[in-house]
Amino acid sequence: MVLHLCQRVLEREGYRVLAASDGYEALQLAPLPAEISLALVDVVLPKMSGSSLVDRLRGGGMAGAVMWMSGYPFGELPVLTEREWFLPKPFTPRQLIEAVEEALKKRGVDP
Repeated sequence: MVLHLCQRVLEREGYRVLAASDGYEALQLAPLPAEISLALVDVVLPKMSGSSLVDRLRGGGMAGAVMWMSGYPFGELPVLTEREWFLPKPFTPRQLIEAVEEALKKRGVDP
């Protein structure tokens, strides 16, 4: 349900969204990881951890930012780098949009 909500909200704002229900599907949908400006990744995914997905995307050339989302306490996340942000669940559509815009602006990408 969160996946579809995020997809609808971001597409309404004009973003191109590749929505995947698990890490393996995400890798199939992203054949050119270098073109990803921002990966919105849940820490806990079916079939593959969020950190494994991000490692594989970065290994494939993704230089874009990562926005982690989770309903777990912040202390359970990996240490964030300057290319990573955290969006705690639950969040509103407005909070999602603002977080994405901020992350893209800080990466020098016009939202």
